[in-house]
Amino acid sequence: MMANAGAHDFIVVLSGMLEEEIERIRDDIDILIPQDRILVWEGVDHVAAINKESRFRRHAATMLRERFISTLHPDVVHIASLFEGLAENIVSSVPNSPGSPLHAITLYDLIPLASKASYLGDARISDWYHERISHLMRADMLLGISKYTCDEAGELLDIPAEKVFNIGGAADPIFRMLEGVESERFQISRRYGFEKPFIMYAGGFDPRKNIGELVKAFASLPANIRSTYQLVIVGWPPKQERLQLESLIIRSGLLPNDVVFAGYVPDMDLVKLYNLCHLYVFPSLQEGFGLPALEAMSCGAVVIGSNTTSLPEVIGFPDALFDPRRADSIAAKLVQALTDQGLREKLKAHAKSQPRKFTWQQSAARAIEAFESTARKSRRQHAHHQTSTKPRVEGLVIAWLPCQSRRTDFAVAEGCEVDIFAGESCPALSDLPSARSLLELARSIEGYDLIVVELDDDPYIADILLALHKISSPVHFHISADRIGDALRALIQKGKAGRDLLAGIVYLVGGYAAVLRAQQVDWDSSLLSDLVPAAALAEAFWSVKGPDSASVDEAGIACPDKPGRAHDELLSSFTKTVDVDFASGVADLPEAEHAGDNDLARIAQAYTRNSRVGGMRKQLLVDISTLAVRDAGTGIQRVVRNVLNELLRLPPEGFRVEPVFQDDTGRFRYARSFCATRYLGDIQLPADDLVEFGYSDIFYGLDLTAHLVPQFRGTFDWMRQRGVEVYFLLHDLLPILRRDCFDPAIVPTFRAWYEVTSEIADGIVCVSHAVAAEYRDWLEVYRPLRRRPIKIGVAYSGVEFNEVRTSDTLEVNVCDAVIGPLGDRITFLMVGTVEPRKGCSQVLLAFEWLWSRGVDVNLVWIGKQGWLVEELIERVRSHPELGRRLFWLAAAADDVLVAMYRRASALVMASEGEGFGLPIIEAAHYGVPLLLRDIAVFREVAGEHATYFSGYDPESLGVAVLDWLDQRKLGRVVTSDGLSWHSWRKSADQVIDLIRGHHWPYSWMPGRRYALAAYDVRMESAVGDFRRECFWSAGRQGLLASGPGVPVSAGRYRVALTGMWTGTNGCAWLDLVSSAGNLNHLHMEMLPCRSGEMTTIMQGYVELEQDVDDLELKLGVGRSTGLAFRRLELFEESIAQPAMVTELALPHPETMESK
Repeated sequence: MMANAGAHDFIVVLSGMLEEEIERIRDDIDILIPQDRILVWEGVDHVAAINKESRFRRHAATMLRERFISTLHPDVVHIASLFEGLAENIVSSVPNSPGSPLHAITLYDLIPLASKASYLGDARISDWYHERISHLMRADMLLGISKYTCDEAGELLDIPAEKVFNIGGAADPIFRMLEGVESERFQISRRYGFEKPFIMYAGGFDPRKNIGELVKAFASLPANIRSTYQLVIVGWPPKQERLQLESLIIRSGLLPNDVVFAGYVPDMDLVKLYNLCHLYVFPSLQEGFGLPALEAMSCGAVVIGSNTTSLPEVIGFPDALFDPRRADSIAAKLVQALTDQGLREKLKAHAKSQPRKFTWQQSAARAIEAFESTARKSRRQHAHHQTSTKPRVEGLVIAWLPCQSRRTDFAVAEGCEVDIFAGESCPALSDLPSARSLLELARSIEGYDLIVVELDDDPYIADILLALHKISSPVHFHISADRIGDALRALIQKGKAGRDLLAGIVYLVGGYAAVLRAQQVDWDSSLLSDLVPAAALAEAFWSVKGPDSASVDEAGIACPDKPGRAHDELLSSFTKTVDVDFASGVADLPEAEHAGDNDLARIAQAYTRNSRVGGMRKQLLVDISTLAVRDAGTGIQRVVRNVLNELLRLPPEGFRVEPVFQDDTGRFRYARSFCATRYLGDIQLPADDLVEFGYSDIFYGLDLTAHLVPQFRGTFDWMRQRGVEVYFLLHDLLPILRRDCFDPAIVPTFRAWYEVTSEIADGIVCVSHAVAAEYRDWLEVYRPLRRRPIKIGVAYSGVEFNEVRTSDTLEVNVCDAVIGPLGDRITFLMVGTVEPRKGCSQVLLAFEWLWSRGVDVNLVWIGKQGWLVEELIERVRSHPELGRRLFWLAAAADDVLVAMYRRASALVMASEGEGFGLPIIEAAHYGVPLLLRDIAVFREVAGEHATYFSGYDPESLGVAVLDWLDQRKLGRVVTSDGLSWHSWRKSADQVIDLIRGHHWPYSWMPGRRYALAAYDVRMESAVGDFRRECFWSAGRQGLLASGPGVPVSAGRYRVALTGMWTGTNGCAWLDLVSSAGNLNHLHMEMLPCRSGEMTTIMQGYVELEQDVDDLELKLGVGRSTGLAFRRLELFEESIAQPAMVTELALPHPETMESK
């Protein structure tokens, strides 16, 4: 229906009580409907009807479901499966109330009603089934899956024919005739235990399936026929049914091998069995449709079946039918279908045409036509039925608070009791003798069911708001004016409490951007009127109440704060959490008197979560979990701070930006305290409440929380199931690609973060295209299990040079202490943490090489000590050139950094791996020439505005510096002039553009390409060392690389091994194995050829005849072999080609070193 919706709008509603199914369904229908049209309603657990104690929860869950659906204002509600929930956590219903939308129910059968003795003997089951029938009979239309089922609805339930529509059914497209399937007969027969041509049955095992009569009929076949065939029963019968059938087989004179129980069969093998069977038999006594018969015909099988219920219309061939109640009738048809070649040919031809009468497209078109025709005929008015926002006031005790400027008569229903309260300056206090003061209201608040406030643009309203904002009773605003800026502005005059309340109101209505705007203009009343309309205040006031308004349980919902309270008190607390109508409905349930604290709390939680749908502006939830705890001043946290600033200042249209953090229990909270301190001075915002997630919210993992995401993965799974889009910012993959440069203790943490985010994220935002390319390569190695593509985009980091002091006049002591010792020498500057991947050791050795040759230049390092560089730091501290031509500033303030950029002759960046390279941009801003290692990300950032070098030995860099100095003398140095960069605003806009669904340049899904890489931590080496993404041989014989044991689909693959020969001696060999090394799929032997270049050093082909679960690479080397292994890739080949090896000389086996 969704694929052929036409002008209709479909919304798929899923139950949050079936959490494990949500993501699978989202994935299955992703191409048919936008994810924001897949909604999840929250219920309560343990609602199975079979359990008497679940009755209250089941009815409450039904109310939650009906309320949720009503907020969507549908024209038609289609229930795909009504008869569920007996033993499952499922509820469904057709409301018994006027004004509800049309309801359609797919009707599969009424077999329990027609065979009560077999199915409804248990009173609990009978009660449940008849309760389901009552809902069925209230439906506006029934969509029967066969003519028989439609007729049965009229006969058994007296449902008018005009309410019943035959939409038919269909087989899944996987059931089809297969070419070449005969070649798999031997393999399939061995797998399922048969050896002869076979007669097949597939289906259920309850009594109506009539398998016993089929066994009897098979046993009565003539000996020559029976000995030719086996009866194969597909499926897994319950133990008792299996024993009964086995007993019947023996009593019927059959041998144990005559009847084969195949057990559970996966779909693809079921298709093959349908294709291979000599005859398919369906002896069922009663069916609503008879899907297995249609599946078998779709696979080209000869099919015979019962002449009862729906099977004649599905099989559609009278000569293929028999009387299922008589074994002799079944046996006669078996003989005919097995021996009458004329009949068999007719049935084979019929099998090609009959399935075309049953397609899902036809069923969907008939269903939509039923919706349309019923809607046209219906006398109901299908205007959207809005739930009233006015409180129900019948019979309540009400506190009425009029405004100062005028008093509106408050008309209430008969039986209500109204008390008037006013402040000392309000005329009502003197005009009405019965009026009481606000102080009295605070003392007697528990005696009132509802507080009603007349809301006008009157400064006096500030007193009322202050008096009420910590009171837990429900407040209803009677709006007398739309613009209330003066009333809100008056809160400023009420001290800190008034300012905090005003800021809280503005924040809840308009977000941080609104608060920042209002604060900039000193809370101007005109702007406040624009930011906070009266209606918006009425909606926000409950949320801004202080922490005393209600206690909060672990799920973040209002719940009873004292155990064992009286029933009326429990319901009173519950009423304050949900609207009066819903609370009254729950209270009226017969079982409500047995409801406990936890039941009501969970219902209130579900109610609150369901209310988010369509009721609030979408949230952009920005994770700052690390920054909210401590600003470590790292480059990553610089990105977090600046992007957050821009998102808060100018949020994306249609969203409110909410910084959030993950607490110690894994739950997300609004980071209001942090933001108030950082952006609003001494103003206090509402508490750091638990985040209220809504469908179509967007979560953006801006901060690096590698220690949290894997630990609390379930939180993110839950978010995605509820329609929250999840994105993360990726700075680099260096802890995996270059784990040789990191503390081994932190690598598992980062590995877990990469792996989990690749599975739970809708998209990954990379800081450069180079990182995006590395990430796509890593995905081919790790191959996360995904059913929807992961989107990959790029948002460059920004630079704002007003972050550092840029005045031309620096403090004298800075010049004397830092710049002075440099003298007039040419100065090369390095900026960044001192750590192995930065190339610091190569740089120091290169400059020692230059100094030894009389090159008089300075080398200045600015950066704190990192990890794994203790020996290098000790060498620097004791270096004879330290303070003369070698300078290390471990902790340089901003003004020192600026001074050094202005003094530097060139920036040297020898880093072997980076995500972006911010010092390049900073140096270019000050016109400093760039001497950079030739890696992809530096080319991306600097382009043609830099000089590049390659090589990892000191002399390579030393020669590059000499060449640069020569060019400088000639005036030909490549300048950094013209190198452009992004502002933080631009960076934030790139993020917004991506996460709102636009311009994702890349995406990835598991395909038929596989990569086995040395940097994969699952890969091992017995005789090599890992560095620079490779395993390097170390002069020992053995396995240079082995692992990792990954699943690979059957097919023919081109194999390419990337690496580098580091010598011309020795040999190497490659095996691709599976089944714990017992099955070898490919063996190749290699001799070194060209050395010194990372390239494809081996190519070939491998044929996998079937899927393997644990494909492993085994790469061996001889004692004298010099080889670096980087990766091996398998690409599926659609056209077979001869195996080949490029650039290789294969030796005679006698010349190979022994393995």
